[in-house]
This record gives sequence, structure tokens and C-alpha cells, in this order.
Amino acid sequence: MTNISIYPNPTDNTLFTSGNETSIAVAIYNALGKEVFSIKNTNNINVQALPSGVYMIRISDGVRQTNRKFIKN
Repeated sequence: MTNISIYPNPTDNTLFTSGNETSIAVAIYNALGKEVFSIKNTNNINVQALPSGVYMIRISDGVRQTNRKFIKN
């Protein structure tokens, strides 16, 4: 899953993923490591309700996973 990308980064409202052809699970964690959002089977992630800050996004297809950082304005 190293070919997964997220954009735009930083973002204001919606985060998009690309490079995933299979079903995915997405979890977003705050700077303290607490899960603040999760969703399945989408390439569009609405982060508008999250406070501004730095977050970690974990994308998993059930076998492999990858983590990326993003900034919410």
C-alpha cells in the first residue's frame, strides 16, 4: 500500500485518497493517538468537523496498512 496518496495536504474540508483499488478502511488519529474518525470504502473523507491540527491517517485493506500525516487547516 505504499502507492497510496492523500491530497490536498493541508486540507480544509475534504481529503481524497488515490492508489487504492480494493475496499479500504480509514481511521484518523489526533496528535495524542486517539481515534477521532473512521470510515470504510470511500476515497473522499470529510474532515470539516475536525479541529485544526496535525493528524495521522491509517488506511488498511484488511491485509496491509499504511500511515500518513496530514494537516487540517
